Amino acid sequence: LWLGRTLNYQYDLFRLMLDENEDPYNAARRAYEQDLKPHHSWAVQKVCQAAMVTLKPMRKTAVLSSLGGFEEDHYGQQEHEATHRDLNEMMNSWKPLLCRWRKVFSDLELESI
Repeated sequence: LWLGRTLNYQYDLFRLMLDENEDPYNAARRAYEQDLKPHHSWAVQKVCQAAMVTLKPMRKTAVLSSLGGFEEDHYGQQEHEATHRDLNEMMNSWKPLLCRWRKVFSDLELESI
């Protein structure tokens, strides 16, 4: 259950950063509110929201260069394109899994757990 939710959160986080050009903090916040927050207690919500504040000063290039395995100082157009390509490949491989996960949980009426 939580593996699927976490995977869905990560998928939405990357999609927001890549497709909607969100900065890391806003992408994390929006993905959290959609995918995880409804399933967290009040206390866990507050801890997660406090943890996300640490993303505010992070630049998108710093996050993407780290995800791509590059030094930020050497993160140019080629590295940017390679990182985007690799993240998109990863996300595309997750799509069928996430669709199946949503269907199974919908069929079993487990979405609200």
